[in-house]
Amino acid sequence: MTTVQIPKKEAPKSSRYKYVPFYVVIAGIFVWGAIAEYYDIFGQGQYTAGTNFVPWGLWVAAYMWIIGLSAGAFLLSSMLYGLGVKILQPVGRFALFTALACLAVALLTIFSDVGQPFRATEIYVFGRPQSMMAWMVWLYTAYCLCLIAELILAFRTELHDWMDESSFLKRVVSRIVLLGGKDESETAQVRDSKILKTLALIGIPLAIAFHGGVGALLATVATQAIWHNPLMPIYFVTGALLSGGALLTGLVVFFWPRKDSTWHDLTVYLGKVLMIMTMVYALMEFAEFSVPLWYGYGDVRETQSLNSILFGQYWYVFWICQVLLVTLIPIALYYFGRNSPKIIGAASLLIATCFLAVRLDIVIPAYVGVQIPGLVFPNLGPNYSYSYFPDLFEWQLLAFVLAVGVGLLLLGYRILPLINNRDKIPVTKGEQ
Repeated sequence: MTTVQIPKKEAPKSSRYKYVPFYVVIAGIFVWGAIAEYYDIFGQGQYTAGTNFVPWGLWVAAYMWIIGLSAGAFLLSSMLYGLGVKILQPVGRFALFTALACLAVALLTIFSDVGQPFRATEIYVFGRPQSMMAWMVWLYTAYCLCLIAELILAFRTELHDWMDESSFLKRVVSRIVLLGGKDESETAQVRDSKILKTLALIGIPLAIAFHGGVGALLATVATQAIWHNPLMPIYFVTGALLSGGALLTGLVVFFWPRKDSTWHDLTVYLGKVLMIMTMVYALMEFAEFSVPLWYGYGDVRETQSLNSILFGQYWYVFWICQVLLVTLIPIALYYFGRNSPKIIGAASLLIATCFLAVRLDIVIPAYVGVQIPGLVFPNLGPNYSYSYFPDLFEWQLLAFVLAVGVGLLLLGYRILPLINNRDKIPVTKGEQ
């Protein structure tokens, strides 16, 4: 068994500019959204549609959605580096970088929502072990450091090559990251592989803990009956696996440079996994909704919130976005198009993008109902309203953070060795 070097083909000139309109659109959205980000940080006054009764809105739901994309992508990478699922080999580094980019965007989203974002460092000094919010911040920090360390180890071979590059930037980056050393021996590679595996195994419970912590934070709010559920952390982790895996699958299907048999087998495998995950998540949702509504047990506020999701002012978010676009259509596409990567990719991107609706259905209905009987002030102005719909400013700022996320992915795809174009394929002597 020998190896044959695959020659690197230069892209035709006509194809070099086919993505220019896409880049222009993303740049335009970024500039438009950056205006909202500026006014949110440095402006004065109220810019959101939130009220005294509905303090959390689109940005909190988007934060939960994007942080789930990060955790899901990271857990897929851990299946490769920690558990040795070899079929995921082509997407290991891509999954790690996607997880890091989504983490940065999620933190930017919640940074925009809090009133005093520059006081975030105080939680490291004054945070208490009894605080679930403090644990979230500590776990996020550990998760971010774990991600960066895994990326460095996964890119170590290419970073060694960068030391000999003509590019000054690449040489500087490689020397800083590798601390000026260049050990390419087999012993060093084995050592790095063991460290990477250890970090991936540590990262699995860490990712589950940090995103499950988001669900735990909601579950500890005893005054909100719809959240006060011990299964909420598991609910969030399952959703992260589904949405993060769907995002990664969609990116692999439509943006992978080599559409070969390995790519086909990988997308088919991911499609089967996602179909199962979609059905599992749908079953959890059915249990979450059906039991309290069927028997009418529990807090009346929980029944009120569930009724508002199913039949209230936001019924279309559940029935159209969550049931139809996130569940029924993707399951049908995964099943009937199980051997078609493009159909699998379309179903995956549908789940990844529309999963925002799932997070909206968790956050908003908890607030839109009267929590204390008689606590209604209809004549005190819009700030005393139980109704909520995101205004243009909220959508504008969300567009900004999403444009940042797309920009980070494009930048990483162009600069970093997320995809190894120098892969070698084994051939037998008779094929030479």
